Amino acid sequence: MAAGTLKATCLVPWYELNIMYNRRVGCCCYYNGYVLSWDNSRARDVFDYWNGSLISKIRADIVSGSADSGCADCGFYRFKEDGAAYASFAPPPDATSEQKDNLECARKRFEQGAITVDHTPVRFYFNFGVGCNLDCIMCGQTADRPDDTSLNADILWAWKPHFKKALTLSLIGGEPLVLPQSLSFIRRVVDDEDLVAVTLDIYSNGATLDKQLDLLSRKNKVSICVSLDGVGSTYEAIRRGGNWDKVERNLLAFKELAARRGLKWGLTTANLIMRTSLAGLERLIDWHIAHDIVPNFSDFSLAPGIEKTFLAENIFEFPHLLAEVPDWQRQFDVSAQKSESKGWWEVASILRNMKLDLVQKLFRPIP
Repeated sequence: MAAGTLKATCLVPWYELNIMYNRRVGCCCYYNGYVLSWDNSRARDVFDYWNGSLISKIRADIVSGSADSGCADCGFYRFKEDGAAYASFAPPPDATSEQKDNLECARKRFEQGAITVDHTPVRFYFNFGVGCNLDCIMCGQTADRPDDTSLNADILWAWKPHFKKALTLSLIGGEPLVLPQSLSFIRRVVDDEDLVAVTLDIYSNGATLDKQLDLLSRKNKVSICVSLDGVGSTYEAIRRGGNWDKVERNLLAFKELAARRGLKWGLTTANLIMRTSLAGLERLIDWHIAHDIVPNFSDFSLAPGIEKTFLAENIFEFPHLLAEVPDWQRQFDVSAQKSESKGWWEVASILRNMKLDLVQKLFRPIP
């Protein structure tokens, strides 16, 4: 793998264990290097992976400043300011003693540059499979469908003693609110008294959120990030099979239920900036401000099965596409200004950095 640039001294290999339905084991979803192989037939010791050869190498590469480990040119940092952090070692106010001890140990091992560690992951990230109820135009899992391969909830649950020490259990798919093994795992988490202090973190398209509100309401600490990209007809053009009115109702019902019951629930959204979504960026920001929901923004990567979409939609790789969005600069400027006025400084910064990236590409000197 070609060397690149490490933009930050990243804490992720001391913080997160990332396990995928396709047996890929790494330290985060942005990592694009060689991986360990997950054993989906039996429960193995968490340290077989956490201190395995791959994650140990990533730690060593970050300590040495090498970028050959798959962390080069990390997408997480692409539009963020220098020094932006993926996560924090600060404990939440309601953390248990077990969580605090594990988090403090993680912090110390990170600061020491330890290659082999004696703490367990602060965050477990599980991708249960590619099964989904939508057919989004830019989905990188398109080539893997149909495929019913899934993580096994029973095998994962053998790590429950380690889950108690984590701050977050993150679930994604596909669509984790429709995948059977994911739902089985969610039911165990929400009903387990030992995991009351652990946040259940779900990445969803929100289309079936209404059907799972009763289940989720059994847990006080839930965080959901819903993928939108646009509102109204823009949403439906990108997220084929989705219904904007229904998704909007689901998100507002989630907020209303949390407020009414005093639950510690969090709601954010994930939004890809592409040719189709950019024309409605200001409207998207207005919707988030109106409902006090913080948006996240990024671009999207090329994957098998979405080559036509990549060529037609990725403005960062093909900035000539901006000719089809005449007011693109205004969309970025106004949306950044409104985000800043709301107090969403990081959102505003990302949008401004995206615009700057495009301006530099469009007006760079010809060699």
